Amino acid sequence: MQSKKTHGLDVTSTVFQANSEKWTFQDDTVRKWVEDRLDGDVLNACAGHTELRHSGEIHRNDVNKERKAHTHHNLKHMSDKVNLSFDTVVYDPPWSVFQVNDKYEGRGQDTIKQSTLMAESIDDMLNVGGKVLGFGYTIDMIPSSMDYDLTEIAVFTIPGPGKDFFGSVHQKTNTKLTQF
Repeated sequence: MQSKKTHGLDVTSTVFQANSEKWTFQDDTVRKWVEDRLDGDVLNACAGHTELRHSGEIHRNDVNKERKAHTHHNLKHMSDKVNLSFDTVVYDPPWSVFQVNDKYEGRGQDTIKQSTLMAESIDDMLNVGGKVLGFGYTIDMIPSSMDYDLTEIAVFTIPGPGKDFFGSVHQKTNTKLTQF
């Protein structure tokens, strides 16, 4: 385990060996990492096939209407369509155009091109002090212009020809006037 200073905070970074699976949370190591960090009411924003385990409520959203989910909204518009708030948001969008085509039949390419709009929608639904658990080829799930602290980074190494990826934890620090 390593620790480094970023934006005045201690950011814990840990490296794990994982297997290359079609769905991120099919791998036991990745699943355990994310499930250990779920608190309160949870939104799995891009739920996919794998169901996470948690003692509290997990609201599943997936743009594919054939997947088991509570809602099927495009994440960039979800905060306008539902009146829900969460303590934890799991944000595991497709990480590349290949993944969009492979897992979503080409639907959702805007998750790659419009990540700021996705982050704004997440921000609207996340309680102050809540956290975003992000996954992908980068740790920049939340734009630096938003009031979040990066508190943890996980590097998941894939043996062989698979691509390594990151998990990150961003904690919301801002307060909006609408919360008073």
